[in-house]
Amino acid sequence: MAHESAAGERKGFAAAGGEKGRYALFLAAAVVLAVLVLYPLGILFVKSFRTAAGAFTLSHYVQVFTDAEIFGSLLNSLWVGAGCVAVSLALGVPLAWGVTRTNMPLRRFVPLMVVVSFTTPSFLSAVAWIILLGPRAGYLNTLLRDTFGLAQSPMNIFSVGGLVFVLTCHLYPFVYFSTAAALENMDPALEEASDMLGASKIRTMLSTTLPLVLPGILAGSILIFLDSIALFGAPAMIGMPFHFYTMATRIYALFSAPPKFELAAAVAVPMILVTIAVLVFQRRMLQRRQFVTVAGAASHPNRLDLGRWRYAMAGYALLVLGVTIVLPFLTLLVISFVKVFGMPLGAANLSLKNFWFVLMDSDLTRAGLRNSFFLASLAAVASAFVALILAWIVARTEVPGRELLTLLVLLSFSFPGIAFGAGLIFAFGGAPAHLYGTIWILLIAYTVKGTPLVFMLARGAFRQIGRELSEAAQTLGASSARALFDVDLPLVRTGLVAGAITVFVIMVRELSSSILLYSGGNEVIAVSIFELSEENLFPPMAALSTLVIAGGLLLTAAAQRMLSRAGLKAR
Repeated sequence: MAHESAAGERKGFAAAGGEKGRYALFLAAAVVLAVLVLYPLGILFVKSFRTAAGAFTLSHYVQVFTDAEIFGSLLNSLWVGAGCVAVSLALGVPLAWGVTRTNMPLRRFVPLMVVVSFTTPSFLSAVAWIILLGPRAGYLNTLLRDTFGLAQSPMNIFSVGGLVFVLTCHLYPFVYFSTAAALENMDPALEEASDMLGASKIRTMLSTTLPLVLPGILAGSILIFLDSIALFGAPAMIGMPFHFYTMATRIYALFSAPPKFELAAAVAVPMILVTIAVLVFQRRMLQRRQFVTVAGAASHPNRLDLGRWRYAMAGYALLVLGVTIVLPFLTLLVISFVKVFGMPLGAANLSLKNFWFVLMDSDLTRAGLRNSFFLASLAAVASAFVALILAWIVARTEVPGRELLTLLVLLSFSFPGIAFGAGLIFAFGGAPAHLYGTIWILLIAYTVKGTPLVFMLARGAFRQIGRELSEAAQTLGASSARALFDVDLPLVRTGLVAGAITVFVIMVRELSSSILLYSGGNEVIAVSIFELSEENLFPPMAALSTLVIAGGLLLTAAAQRMLSRAGLKAR
């Protein structure tokens, strides 16, 4: 009895110690996230109310809303966002409906290609379309001028329509995937009832199906709007040459010589507030209406037989995919072999010298490759480790307030990259950290932006495997840490590795925050491509872009395969 009492007492002390350890880990994680997420954003907010000398002022906000150029940038961002949403809906919703609810051919091929379109950065698409539709030497414009004897180019990518088009090529997968998921998961009972009451297929689709999948359409539209106002690369490459600025490019311009840091902070704050307002709007819209799309024993509805129109639907899908991904990628691939841009595409004008240049001869691109691989690798490992700890706290403990960690993680994911980059400069660029001008401030940005991607996968994996095994290990005397690393980690390892690969792929080509945080000698790949574009070195730029896209596709395919084998889904 004495032995059992002593054993029970030891277990009690161990449980108490484990509980204290979990609280300590929670507090440490909350402090780290607060320092890396809330502190930069708080400093950004404070900076916007200060003069260069540190005195309080409202003049920066007065200038934001009275200066025609700055306020115009805000309006431009809203118009571009609205345009991207409208065009993406026109492309993505019919495509999702055709793949999930009809008998059109190529239903398995389309989602794969949409993933490719999604994983291709918008600034690389911008590179391709500048090569094709540049008003002077664009190959497609040149072809149309010569074919039809036109006096001037019929299309100009350097326009608002051109910018919306390029951004939409990258963003429409948001609404495609969210709509397709809603269509696949919805209960077909209401559609069947509509059919039984004599409604036509088209009326059923418009009056029953689309309202039921409205949450998916809305979710995709919100993401498109937020991403379109946050992206820097395409608006810089396409908009800035004809003096069209969005909020992201305006912040970049205000950081350029002569820098106006406090005014840049005042421009970034409305950008963040717009992001928060849109997310709150989305949440309230979904709370006001009760959408039930999945019922207990729902069966998959029969696919609509389009007859001969199924080939027209497949043709539409091929047209969308061809314009948004195939044509731009082939353009980059072909131009990467061109010796002299603007000359006819013949055997005499083809060479491998551009690949040799970016890999061996150019200090700019070699530094970009070296720094990007180093930073992306470290960020992938750091993100996976931090996400593992955070997901374990959220999914495996009962610590009060643990959902605060989820909020902070998703907060870091939501904020525009260029605004977050500005916050990091103000927070850690000067005393006492003095990180600006070093490679480490880029590592902080990449890790903070990458952690949510792995966190969502890790949290899903923890919820999927349940608590029984880790609880059994702790019952047998294992500490929480040992249960985590010996029991849980092997089970969630696939999700972590796939998430880390995804972080690596995304951070290798990250531009929005990198454009503010890099310094001479610390260029990354995306910055190298951007600088090559400013120097009009299109063939080397295309060669580097081709390498980035090809490598990203291979790694993304590997990550998707790992997730599929593990029964996980990237969300």
